[in-house]
Amino acid sequence: MPLDNVESPVSRNAATGAGRILRNSPSSHTADEYQTSFAIAQRWRDQHVEPTESCFKHVLDCSRQFDQSVATYRLKRMKSIIGKIRRPQSHFKLGELDDIGGCRLIVKTNDDVSRAAEYLQSTLSLKNHGQAQKDYISSPARSGYRSRHLLTNIPTDYGNYHVEIQIRTKLQHYWATAIEATDEIYGTNYKSGGADTHLSAVDNDRIRFFTTVSSLFALEERSPQIPGFIGDRDSPLVSSTSWTAPVSSLRI
Repeated sequence: MPLDNVESPVSRNAATGAGRILRNSPSSHTADEYQTSFAIAQRWRDQHVEPTESCFKHVLDCSRQFDQSVATYRLKRMKSIIGKIRRPQSHFKLGELDDIGGCRLIVKTNDDVSRAAEYLQSTLSLKNHGQAQKDYISSPARSGYRSRHLLTNIPTDYGNYHVEIQIRTKLQHYWATAIEATDEIYGTNYKSGGADTHLSAVDNDRIRFFTTVSSLFALEERSPQIPGFIGDRDSPLVSSTSWTAPVSSLRI
């Protein structure tokens, strides 16, 4: 896809430079500086359309091997991009983000996830000499997030771009969709963190609800537990080393 209405593609370094300005509040810079940086970031995002569509063709081919699978793709919203590079205690650089372009494959089981990952690794180039992936199923995030990520490197006529592929089961997708909706409603970021003493009691109760549900889903799928949780399929409750309560006691 040709890049219309631009003099030249935005470089990775230029995107990172714009990101340093966007990381701060608009009041920290002149209006022109901030608007110029936002425009550069928008162009950098737009340049991910072609590589994301190219990557999705492989994901779609892979999905045909799995009954009732679902394949989708998207570009990260500007609001989410800026929110990520502004995330406290993080060092995300706009030019190095792996998930501006993203593809997703939803399958039935964890075995299907593994098979799909093997297929896609054989047909696509991954970052870091083929080693760039994150397995949040074998090692769930503290928030309860579970999925398999492949970080691809997609070539185009105007450079290489990173596109993230998420492969997850339906249960993992239902959980992720629910917590993302909660974050959207309350303006929170529960998906990226966990229970914290600096958060309100209501926030922590919501987080514990989601980690408990994810832990129960992990038990259902016979996969590793969420950090801090113990139990098995025969236990009436899922217990945490720092907190124990029945699901019915949680507020949301």
